[in-house]
Amino acid sequence: AFCMSHPPKTPGAVVTAGVLLAVYGALLLICGFCGGVSLFIGDPNADKMMIDEAPGYMIVKFAEPLSNLFVGVTMIIAGVGLFQLMALARVAAYLAVIYQIFFIVVRNIYTAIFLLPLMDRLMAQQMQNQPPAPFDMGQIMKGSMWAGIAISILIHLAFCVPILAFLSSKSARDAFSGVSQPDPDDDRERR
Repeated sequence: AFCMSHPPKTPGAVVTAGVLLAVYGALLLICGFCGGVSLFIGDPNADKMMIDEAPGYMIVKFAEPLSNLFVGVTMIIAGVGLFQLMALARVAAYLAVIYQIFFIVVRNIYTAIFLLPLMDRLMAQQMQNQPPAPFDMGQIMKGSMWAGIAISILIHLAFCVPILAFLSSKSARDAFSGVSQPDPDDDRERR
């Protein structure tokens, strides 16, 4: 029997992590571009209030789209590198995902501490000029803002946690350390 050496197969866990990185990275690129556009449009009066009363508001406003663009590109490149079992791609994927989790947590804490109280006040001012409603519109808006924070965190974690889990799986660790898994097709041919 002639035995031909072939490159190791990329485990399903690594392929899945690569696909998730590429999809998540593409979504971050879209968010980064949209966030960049939103920097130049919007209500200048609302921005003025935020700039005056929220410390570091302009830094956060510019940091998020720039971060999304950088992390998005990094994740797409890392995802492609994972398909070829490049060790550097695995390290880049870990770093990008951990950074993204940290950034999202910090951004949402900042929003909860500084921006939500300002938005509540802004909403209360706008509601004074409206006719009375049969329900408390301010509470609905406040609830929806908190729900937005929760959904934002959950969406990011829905990508980040599986990526970390797949890259940390035994098959992924073995593939990147050079340990090849037995090919089930080879076993079938011998029978």
